[in-house]
Amino acid sequence: MSPVACPNCGKQTASTKVLPKYHYRESGLDTVWLTGGVTETRCRSCSKTFIRVWKEAQLLQVIALGLLTVPKSLAGPEWRFLRRACGLTQAQLASLLKYPRRETVAEREAKPNPRLSFPEEVGSRWVLVSSFQRHLAKPGNSSLEASQLEKLWSFAAFFRDFSDTVQSAHERHRITAVAHGGLWTLSENKPAA
Repeated sequence: MSPVACPNCGKQTASTKVLPKYHYRESGLDTVWLTGGVTETRCRSCSKTFIRVWKEAQLLQVIALGLLTVPKSLAGPEWRFLRRACGLTQAQLASLLKYPRRETVAEREAKPNPRLSFPEEVGSRWVLVSSFQRHLAKPGNSSLEASQLEKLWSFAAFFRDFSDTVQSAHERHRITAVAHGGLWTLSENKPAA
């Protein structure tokens, strides 16, 4: 390995190496590991170490895409990561989620498990997916490849269509329960008038 200039002291006493595996704590998430794409520079003169992540902006958006499309509850740090990936402040996200206080978002982000109800989890995820799409649609914001954007748009369309189906089914049909012979039974579901 030939010596390279140190980013800190400028001396030609640094060396670089590609790391085969790296725990990417800088993301704010303790669960992200990288395989390849990371270079470490160490300087003998000033004893500093620097980490460079290849296409880091794209990596952060790929992580956000993964968090948004994987069907599991979001942890507090994942909430924080996604909010930032959407370019939102805590106050802006609170407003989008119709929370009366910004502190509600801060509290959820601080908890390892915010323990949201299923409807809250689904609603929050929809707001985050929509916000991520809007953020990426602004010129210069997207670092994702076309196939990755397609995955996001497909997921969002599926999510929206599913919500619309549930909503329209709820609006068009009613359940009628009939008391007969000491039992409740359901009559045939009919479209609402």
